[in-house]
Amino acid sequence: MGSFSRKPPTNVVTSVSGRHVKQPALSATHRPGAASGLEYYSPSKYWIEIKPSKTVNNRRCKSAVFATTGVASDIVLHPDARKRREDAKQRRAKRRQEMSALRSGLGWWELDTPPNVVPIQSPEQYESVMEAARREGQVVVVDFFAPWCRGCRSLFPKLAQIARKNPEMCFLKVNVETDSLRELSEALGVDRLPYFHFYRRDGELADHFTANLNPAQLQRLRHAVAALKEGLPSAA
Repeated sequence: MGSFSRKPPTNVVTSVSGRHVKQPALSATHRPGAASGLEYYSPSKYWIEIKPSKTVNNRRCKSAVFATTGVASDIVLHPDARKRREDAKQRRAKRRQEMSALRSGLGWWELDTPPNVVPIQSPEQYESVMEAARREGQVVVVDFFAPWCRGCRSLFPKLAQIARKNPEMCFLKVNVETDSLRELSEALGVDRLPYFHFYRRDGELADHFTANLNPAQLQRLRHAVAALKEGLPSAA
């Protein structure tokens, strides 16, 4: 992929799908191999296909890329730009959810939770759910968190995503700020947040560790879930 470093002209007349447009020129990187005509990558937004025309000097097009709403059918978002746009859309939706939750009195840990994510309200409920999972041969992941924990909040969307991909597994959320659950957490050896316990189908503890959004930590979390699901050792 070659770059064009010379300054593009202020305005260039070109033809896109047979239509003449006059647009301010933008810097571009040439991407050869278009099915028809010349294809260019605009680092900010678009893949543009400029089709051949007898009335345009295609050499001049190599130094510029053009976008106009009048020819939207010829403009395709570059995959990276499409991903950034989708990520921004998801962030806006998440912020709207959080604002709605604040108005309704819900906490961030109660937003958009899959049905296999169970909020624990008491030690008795914890013991009951764990016993039911053991009888049914269901693996369990326990997430110990606190409302004030920024790491817990940041990691929660990833955990919800993992839970959705593993609907046969049970995920418990234990709020250590609840007095009775704080005592339970201390008894289980939880001294950092967020903290995870992984229980096999027979109810035995397979692994436990803290995690965050660090790629290595996320990989360890996913590996532990996969190993638990397959009944394999959950080594880091």
